[in-house]
Amino acid sequence: MRRIVLATIVGSVLAAGLIGAATIFYERPTIVRVAVARDGEDHRLINAAAQAMVLQKENIRFKIISTNSAAASADMLERGNVDLAVVRTDISLPSNGQTAVILHRSAAVIIAPAGANIQRVSDLAQKRVGIVRGPLAGPANPQLLATILAQYDVHTDSVEFVPLMLADLADALREKRIDAAMAVGVPSAGPVADAVSLVAGVESAPPVFIAVNEAAAISQRSPAFEPMTIVRGAFGGATPRPDHDVQTLGVSTRLMASNMLKDSVVGDVTRIMFAVRPTLVMNAPVANWMEAPSTERSATLPVHPGAAAFLDGDEETLLDKYSDFIYIGAMVLSVLGSAIAALLSRTSAVGHARIEMMLERLVELLAMARQAEHAETLDSLENEADGILSEVLGPQGRQNLDPHRMAALSLALQQVRIAIGDRRHALHLTEANLHRLPRLVGE
Repeated sequence: MRRIVLATIVGSVLAAGLIGAATIFYERPTIVRVAVARDGEDHRLINAAAQAMVLQKENIRFKIISTNSAAASADMLERGNVDLAVVRTDISLPSNGQTAVILHRSAAVIIAPAGANIQRVSDLAQKRVGIVRGPLAGPANPQLLATILAQYDVHTDSVEFVPLMLADLADALREKRIDAAMAVGVPSAGPVADAVSLVAGVESAPPVFIAVNEAAAISQRSPAFEPMTIVRGAFGGATPRPDHDVQTLGVSTRLMASNMLKDSVVGDVTRIMFAVRPTLVMNAPVANWMEAPSTERSATLPVHPGAAAFLDGDEETLLDKYSDFIYIGAMVLSVLGSAIAALLSRTSAVGHARIEMMLERLVELLAMARQAEHAETLDSLENEADGILSEVLGPQGRQNLDPHRMAALSLALQQVRIAIGDRRHALHLTEANLHRLPRLVGE
C-alpha cells in the first residue's frame, strides 16, 4: 500500500511539474523580429513600442532589426528573415506581407511660390522641382513624382528633379535653383509642415498648392498609391494654407506581417500597438496617425487574418488559444492515470493471488489435521493457521480482502481449528485407552 501511495504522490508531482512547465512554455513572451529603417520616425515608433511592451509586461516582445532603407526592410520580410517589417506601399511591397497596422499615411505635397507661375501639374514641364529627401526613402519620392507627371502626360525628361535637404529648400527657391518643391509625409506635421512654412516664407504671397485631381485614377491602376485630401487650413497661417481642400496622391506606411506568422501573434501585436498608443505619442508623435486597416475582403492590400480577427472581435477564445496545451495536458494525465491504474491492478492481482494461496493452504491443513498421528503435528498445524490469520489481518492482507474472500477465509480457519480440536481429543482418548489396557489384562 505504501508503494502505491508513494507512486501516486510521485506521479502527481510529475504531472504538476509537466503542467507547470507547459504553462511557462505557453505563457513566456513571444519574440517577434521587426525590420525597420533606422534613424527615422518609424524607427522611433517601433522602438517606443518595444519599450512599452517590456514595461507593461505584454506577451509580445519586439526584436528590432535596423536596416538601411524601407526597401531593405521589405526585402527581409520577403526572404523570411523577419516576422514583421515597416513597409511603404510604393517601395518593394513584399508578396508575403499582410497588413497588421497602418502606421501613417503620407501625402505628396507639391508646392510653389506665388511668383513661380505654376498652378497645375502640367505647368511643371520645363521646370526644376526640388524633392525633399525623405528619411531612407531612397529613389521612392522621385518615382512618386514621376508617377504623378505620367498621369498628365508630362515627360520626366522635361522636368529636372533636384534632390535636396529640407534645410536647403528656402535658399534653393530664393536662388532660383528650383521652381517648385515636393515633400512626402504626414500632412500638417513633420517635414511636410516645415517645407510648407519654408516655401511660404520665400514670398509675401501665400504659396500655391498643386492638386493631383486624378489621384483616384492612379490608385486604381496601382494598389501602392491612394488618393488623399489636404484639408483647408491644414498648415495654419493667418490666410489658411491651403485656402481650399486639395486632392493629391499618397502612400501608406504599414507594419506588415509575414503570412506565415500565427494569427494569434499578429492579433496580439495589433492589440498592443493600439493599446499603448498614448505612451508611444510621447516619444514618437507619428503614433497619432496610426489607424486600423480595412478588414473588407475586397481591400486592395490584404490585412493579416490575425489582425482582422482582433479588429472584428473574432479573436480566439481562451479555449481556442490553449487547446493544444489542454490536449497535451489531458494526454499526459491520461497516460499517468493509466500507469497508476495498471500499477494498482497489478498490486491488487498479486494480493488476491496471495489470498487464494492461503485458502488452498488452509484446505491442506484441514486434511492434514484429520490425519495427524501426533499432538506435536497438530501444534505445528495450529501455529501455521495462526500465522495465516495474522497475515490476513495485517495491513497488506486487509487491503486485498473483499466480503467473499473474508467469508471463505473465516470458514476455512474455523474448520481447521475444529478439525485440530477434534483430532486432538481423539488422540487423547486413544492414549488414555492404551494406558488402561494392561490393567484389564492383569485382572
